[in-house]
Amino acid sequence: MNILLSGTQERLGVTLLHHLFSCGHTLTCLQTRVDEFGETLWDIERLWQGRTERPYDAVIHLGGDNLFDRRWNQRKKRRIQDSRVEGTRRLVEFLWSQPEDLRPATLISTSSIGYYGDTGERLLGEGNLAGMGFFASVCKNWERQALRLADARVRVLCPRVGMLLSPEEGLLPKFLPLFRAGFGGVFGGGRQYQSWISVRDFCRAVAFLVEKPGVSGPVNLVTPKPITNRVFADALADAVGKSARAPVPAALLRLIFGEMADALLLASRRVTPDRLLQAGFVFQDHNLEETVAWCAGVAAPPA
Repeated sequence: MNILLSGTQERLGVTLLHHLFSCGHTLTCLQTRVDEFGETLWDIERLWQGRTERPYDAVIHLGGDNLFDRRWNQRKKRRIQDSRVEGTRRLVEFLWSQPEDLRPATLISTSSIGYYGDTGERLLGEGNLAGMGFFASVCKNWERQALRLADARVRVLCPRVGMLLSPEEGLLPKFLPLFRAGFGGVFGGGRQYQSWISVRDFCRAVAFLVEKPGVSGPVNLVTPKPITNRVFADALADAVGKSARAPVPAALLRLIFGEMADALLLASRRVTPDRLLQAGFVFQDHNLEETVAWCAGVAAPPA
């Protein structure tokens, strides 16, 4: 397929780019830049020129400001929201403005299981409603902008991505030095559920969804077995030969990370990938201990 991919300024986008290329797809990267006024500019108009003979089969949109690079203050929260909601709105409006025969058949616009808010031990599938709080609201509006394009006869998917386990990005590399030093432990009480997916299965799932025309709408990208933060902390500590005996109080997490602590570290989301499994996807990395050991650099990638 001929695919237009955004988000390749981040490592996840580059990883996905390489995976899709290895699957035999033709890739074009949609780049952005920030002008002197702080406005994000897209080069999509230039990339769309000359596509009258072979339009893009799919657009994959990974847009969104990094959630983990700094404390969530009001300025950071505005960047999180605008980069997702406003960026997706602009992309959708451009695609809608094209003649129908030049629109892509598929738009995949990523989202997050943060959509569900903090739900305790309740098991969540794609049919559950959006939760409360800042990030849940961002995810709801983020998806709403993408799903508008379905009215223009474009298949739209919103993969709700769980905690991404990767050697290079996401939450794990941020806390790995703490665990290596023997100071790692559970976040708060450690009973909150964390639904996760490896970066390899994330890439495989996106490639799978591109080629599954019968699937549309929200799709949870998490492994079938969500785990508690206590289980995750023990797995990470075991991988680096330490013990997770130093719990990090919720108050300290809030002091250091601001609202991100409640939205990403302390919230409980017990999510299942119902639609992905129903479509026939098979997870490669379903063993938490093996995946964490690989991400920590102490073991080879799981077979």
